[in-house]
Amino acid sequence: MLQFFKISPRHRLEWVLDILGLLSQGLLVPILQTLVIAKLMAWSFPDFHGFFAVPGILAFLFSFVGVDYLYYWNHRMLHSKSLWPFHRVHHSIKRLDVLATSRNSVWTIFFIVYLWVQPVFVFLLKDPTWFIMGLVLGHSLDLWRHSSWKWNRDLKSVQVLRTFIIDPQDHEWHHSEEKFNVNFGANLNLWDRLHGTFHRSEKSPQVIGSELEESFWNQFVTPWRLK
Repeated sequence: MLQFFKISPRHRLEWVLDILGLLSQGLLVPILQTLVIAKLMAWSFPDFHGFFAVPGILAFLFSFVGVDYLYYWNHRMLHSKSLWPFHRVHHSIKRLDVLATSRNSVWTIFFIVYLWVQPVFVFLLKDPTWFIMGLVLGHSLDLWRHSSWKWNRDLKSVQVLRTFIIDPQDHEWHHSEEKFNVNFGANLNLWDRLHGTFHRSEKSPQVIGSELEESFWNQFVTPWRLK
């Protein structure tokens, strides 16, 4: 379990990028987005606040499965030529750990679909509890997926879970230089299997991340200027 919280060595620029990314991506921007969207929804559609009463399990599945599918395509778009400059900083990670989850340019957060979908559905649902539980589980898996913690793949329960969950080793291959554009899924590997982008190996990749020898300003604020 301690492996989950293990933080890899970093040079000074990486510490700055990851901590500022954590503050902006994990706290400041999502809070501002939620407040702005909630205000806009309340102003534009006041009669729809808590309008939809759906069973808890459906709200959970929409959050954990439906939004996950939206994110699969969202993630693939971030690898497109036009949006890659905004996502490229995240792929400069050389070793995966939970802090590296937040390494992004300051603009990347505006292109992540679930951060826009979440407050809308919290506003619309009569009881958003189960929807929020799905979000919490998804965010927890995101931290685990970027961690250095490896589970025991000999366990039967783990083998069952690996049939549909993207695990840290799968995500290492997403960040590798050997197999690019694979394993875009966040929670589930179903979408990668369905669309031919799934890759699984019992070995870890030799090289993770691409080298960026650029200034903090270019990486965090003006990523489109990266060479």
